Amino acid sequence: MARVGSVFETAPGLTLWEWFGQGPWESYPDRAAGAPVGHHALPVDELFTPYLRPQESGGRHGVRRFTLSAPDATGLAVALDRPRQVSVTRHRAAELTAVTHHDELVPRAGCVVHIDAAHRGLGTASCGPDTFASYLVPAGVHRWSWTLRVL
Repeated sequence: MARVGSVFETAPGLTLWEWFGQGPWESYPDRAAGAPVGHHALPVDELFTPYLRPQESGGRHGVRRFTLSAPDATGLAVALDRPRQVSVTRHRAAELTAVTHHDELVPRAGCVVHIDAAHRGLGTASCGPDTFASYLVPAGVHRWSWTLRVL
């Protein structure tokens, strides 16, 4: 299993993601050692990483809280129960899986937000080593909570 968590979509118009956690670049549970913890901000459209084949990307590890806002500073704020893996993108996972080239993707006007209680490390052994066992999503009960408020 790749992840356990929540996913939701926002209304159009949210263009800036600000977060407190690891960053500013992409990081994952097994690839986060060099990412400093602090306050970071990037336009939502700059979070996506155009890998050779379209795939989920742009995750940030150790996120404690974040906001998504419009140019007029309206938007939403999320506080997490503990540091979590979070990604914000313009594409649903199924849309990324369905295409083979980036020019086939049509960005959504809103954001697709993933808040993960557990997130697998990178790698699947398809063309290299698999993820270390310590970075696999364990079977069992996973609990997480978060609070959403309007800005």
